[in-house]
Amino acid sequence: MADKRAYFKLDVGYLTNPKVAAASLDSMTSVILHIGCIAYSTQHGTDGVVPVALVLRITGCPPSDIDVLTRHGLILERQDGAVEVHDYLQHQRSAAEVKGAAEKAQKAANARWNPPTGTPSNASSMPDALRPADATPMPREREREREEEGAPSAPTTRATRLPASWTPTDDHRKRATETSVNIDREIVKFRTHAEDKGRTSKSWNAAFTQWLIKAAEYGQRDGTTRQRDARGNDQWMYQ
Repeated sequence: MADKRAYFKLDVGYLTNPKVAAASLDSMTSVILHIGCIAYSTQHGTDGVVPVALVLRITGCPPSDIDVLTRHGLILERQDGAVEVHDYLQHQRSAAEVKGAAEKAQKAANARWNPPTGTPSNASSMPDALRPADATPMPREREREREEEGAPSAPTTRATRLPASWTPTDDHRKRATETSVNIDREIVKFRTHAEDKGRTSKSWNAAFTQWLIKAAEYGQRDGTTRQRDARGNDQWMYQ
């Protein structure tokens, strides 16, 4: 996770800077006050202007350190009772720059985690539990959905047992009607055969299509036809 804390820049030669070194000879705590002023301004986005009384209380430095820093040109006194860190904006980012960078980072995060509809996401490593609801299902999941909806099964990479939710499609019923096959009877026979024999198939819809073809062939061989009685009901009769 990115560190969201604010930071200020302090170069490695800070303590040997002529102004800082001279101030430290007068009062070592004045250096702490100077750093405290920079830190306060960065944290609160005041562009170097600091309520010195508050910073004195925070750092525990004596008021005399204000005179030390002023004398050595590290801070400038203001008429409103505050002080200003000398050349603050030459070394630190302004409040406007910090705000702009934060807004840019937020926009980038929003674009990454909330892409427009239809735009592929590059978060391919997202856990399945967090994957969007419209994410493309895995092959087996698509097959299960098609079976539950009664759609023709697409071949899978492995054979499975006949699902309890499997039902014949409209194409199956049309084929049965055209070939004079009693589809309800064949469904029972088909399911019983599959379960009793422990059969597996990569496409149960395709398997049932073949079953209906065989049933039609057996019916023709045995001389079995379907006729309607006077009431219009289907009856199976032998010629």
